[in-house]
Amino acid sequence: MKTRKYFTSAIVAAGALLLAGSAPVQAQLTTTYTQTFDTGSSINGWFYWYSIFGNTTMTWDETTDAGNNTSSGSLLVSIPFTPGGNQQLFVGSFDDNWMYDFNETANGLLYSNVSFDILVAPTTTPDANGDFGALNVGFYNTGTMGSVTIPGSASNGWVHLSVPINQTISGINSVAAFLFSITSWNGYPTNTFDFWMDNVALNLSPAPPPPPPTLSGPSTPIAGLNLLDTTPGSGGDRYQVANTNDNAGGLSFVGQSSVTYSWTINTFPTNDPVYSYQAHFLIVSGPDSTNSTSVYPGPYDQAADYNLANCIFVALRLGNNGAGVLDFRYKTNEPQNSPTGGNAMIWNSVSPTNTAVNSNGWPIMPVCSLNDSNGIVGTWSLTFDDTTNVTISGPGGLTTNFVMDPASAALFADPATLILGAQPNTSGFTGFQDVVYSSFSLTGTPAAFTDNFLTDASLNTNFWENFSNDTNGAVLVPSSAAYWVGWTLPAPNYALVEATNLAGSNAWSSVTPITTIKNGAQMQALIATNALPGAKQGYFALVQRSFSQLLILLPGETNAPNTATGKIGTPAPFSQSGDSGGVLTFTVLAVDANWNPVPGITDTISTSDTGGGYTANGSQALVNGSGQFGEYFPATASDVTITATDVTTPTITPNTSTSFTVGP
Repeated sequence: MKTRKYFTSAIVAAGALLLAGSAPVQAQLTTTYTQTFDTGSSINGWFYWYSIFGNTTMTWDETTDAGNNTSSGSLLVSIPFTPGGNQQLFVGSFDDNWMYDFNETANGLLYSNVSFDILVAPTTTPDANGDFGALNVGFYNTGTMGSVTIPGSASNGWVHLSVPINQTISGINSVAAFLFSITSWNGYPTNTFDFWMDNVALNLSPAPPPPPPTLSGPSTPIAGLNLLDTTPGSGGDRYQVANTNDNAGGLSFVGQSSVTYSWTINTFPTNDPVYSYQAHFLIVSGPDSTNSTSVYPGPYDQAADYNLANCIFVALRLGNNGAGVLDFRYKTNEPQNSPTGGNAMIWNSVSPTNTAVNSNGWPIMPVCSLNDSNGIVGTWSLTFDDTTNVTISGPGGLTTNFVMDPASAALFADPATLILGAQPNTSGFTGFQDVVYSSFSLTGTPAAFTDNFLTDASLNTNFWENFSNDTNGAVLVPSSAAYWVGWTLPAPNYALVEATNLAGSNAWSSVTPITTIKNGAQMQALIATNALPGAKQGYFALVQRSFSQLLILLPGETNAPNTATGKIGTPAPFSQSGDSGGVLTFTVLAVDANWNPVPGITDTISTSDTGGGYTANGSQALVNGSGQFGEYFPATASDVTITATDVTTPTITPNTSTSFTVGP
């Protein structure tokens, strides 16, 4: 049965909600599932997965049971942790037959939590808090969704623990196996960790499943580099882009006669009650903040003002009466692990002069501020003349200047990295405006460039990479964008469709957005003008698709739902000795029975071919139902095909590509 909900809008588009589904192909659990490990065969579906042990079976201990039941047992987990940091993952399917037996599934939306009993071997050393670290819990196809601390009391007797189910994660509507992981990335544990688990349960929720998603919008986007607060409540997340050519040099002002960094702000949150929302521009040097050679690789480097030793930190915020306030701060020789912390130098004072120093001998911050009554919207710039002479300019032509300490300025020589971004700094900004940049310019250096975000079709990767804590929050909105269309979560496997009329199901066709992002508790799709269903009116809807098969698209082919093969076009000629180095790059899509793409799928896919080649990048997971794969061909061949197979869910129908020739 299908239900529909329609709404109209004062602007040219209208929206509709269409709900549709199909019966699952696998056996579905309908009650609480509990694994009590009564017999040795009950652990056949439990195995260590791709970590310390590789893919190996686990141990059933018939002598240990949470209820002291002599006719039952438990799962023994033994992890040989060593200093240096690693992780162990183990999986248990609802079927007890063999590894990767995922024939029995459950709709996670109907369940409330995963619970289990745990007992830690008394020989295990506790952490500094007297506990045994965190156990991460989730499902094989979704990844971990939460964690729980194993208390110190677990070494004296069985302890019952549980983790709530996150109903917004992709794939939660069809799970087939528990996933547990424990890591020592924080330095604990460093020795062998032995524990037992029993009564592992997927508990049916007493409440009804969440309602189907509802559409919102359409709303008009703002062209430019949009920095959105997509993780409401955190406040501390940074939404930003960083230069991609930092290792090449030529971005620093040091040693140059005159260098100007300028950026134009198109919009800024004007309803900030505490004046905390900031736009920021950073210049960092020393360990590169954007690649794996950094002292602090990973997400910590996105807080470059805290983790890296040398950082010029320019923050813009609203002041009294709508003024724009720019503060110039910096720190030197103060990495994250310094005795003072990561950014004490940046925030040690609010004095506006650079002549005074504090008890540590640091310049009192900010060394300079500019308060421009013309507001925060407009062009701001920093000019460095002869390395140390700094001039700050605001949108109204107001300027100020100061002299930077020469020894400090010299620390920002190439290779340097430029970061342009925004940070809420306070939770509760849901519904507020966002920071939008319309341009950025660097002049006076060997790598000088200008990027007009208003004319870009997407983020220009010649200059920038998305360097946000949540990459959903940095979006290049092109001038061709017509609307944001949103819908509530959870929305497992729902896809956006459109039509010019409401005549029937055949009128609906899939929408290909410019981009789709997760924005708080909503998904938002950015729709281009040329992708609208009609010139003067149209309808948007959501349809829930059932993932049943894969589709391979070779270069030159395009997805064509509701056709015999699901694609149109002719494969482009492929040369084994061409610029690709013998690697053919192709697309694999998760699709339904009619070849419509199914969003939200993260299954792992393997590929093979009939032309004597091999997979160039191994098995890999789809991202939101799509993935780019490569097949290497060492020699020429004819009538070659490639086959894609779902490793995560073997019942998904594989797909074989159109045949093609590997030329010389």
